Amino acid sequence: MKNGGLGILTFSPHPPDLTRVQALGTYKPTMEDFLTMRKPKPVQTQHATPFTLPQLQHTLQSLQLQPGFLLHVGTLEPRKNLLLLLHAYCQLPTTIRQQHPLVLVGAHGWNSQTIHHFIHTHALSHHIRWLGYLPDHYFPALYSAAHALLFPTLYEGFGMPTIEMMACGGAVIASNIPPIAETVGTHAHLLDPHDTDAWRNAMLRVCTDRDWWQSLRNGVQSVAQRFTWTHCAQQTLHAYRITLGIDTNLDQHSRRCA
Repeated sequence: MKNGGLGILTFSPHPPDLTRVQALGTYKPTMEDFLTMRKPKPVQTQHATPFTLPQLQHTLQSLQLQPGFLLHVGTLEPRKNLLLLLHAYCQLPTTIRQQHPLVLVGAHGWNSQTIHHFIHTHALSHHIRWLGYLPDHYFPALYSAAHALLFPTLYEGFGMPTIEMMACGGAVIASNIPPIAETVGTHAHLLDPHDTDAWRNAMLRVCTDRDWWQSLRNGVQSVAQRFTWTHCAQQTLHAYRITLGIDTNLDQHSRRCA
């Protein structure tokens, strides 16, 4: 795994508590939650294990991070379009970059020398952190504490980090390529992956316009709930039944019984 996605999500009713999916966070604390130590609202999950605010804080402290950073998850390679993201981010006002550092998570990939050179020459002075590859257990804290996920990819098969961020109730700014538009629809702010100015303006707005930031978070967990193993199995069964000419009404019965 090169930190390009953790897998299909699984949700079902779970008793109220601070919880997370074993491989993925499923709640999004607000800044007030961090400041006042209030419990964030629980999310309906399956295969959940306790995930408390102190655990989240411990994970962030181990990475030397504070809540509120802008996050990118994915291998460092040309198709991820990181140079555009880096250039756009560096154009933000210094005060914004101080309050919202850019955190990159993912292993180095092919043909990434130019990206590495930019990071090494601009990281310290422009509040950019590259954490490299991280095991999956770090991601509940990363997604939960990030102010927004930035995903300017040029080519993608699915774009799992966008769904993972939405499962945490987080805001997503992503490229408008068809695979991303198909999965996240209107629940993310989608941009031309070649428009540096648009990306800079979107980052500036998400960091300064709280109402807009909140609007990007509204309803996103319902999007993530469509991408479950149960739903995947039902859709696969339905496709087989159509192919074999079997009555698809049986699928509706199986969904009611699930």
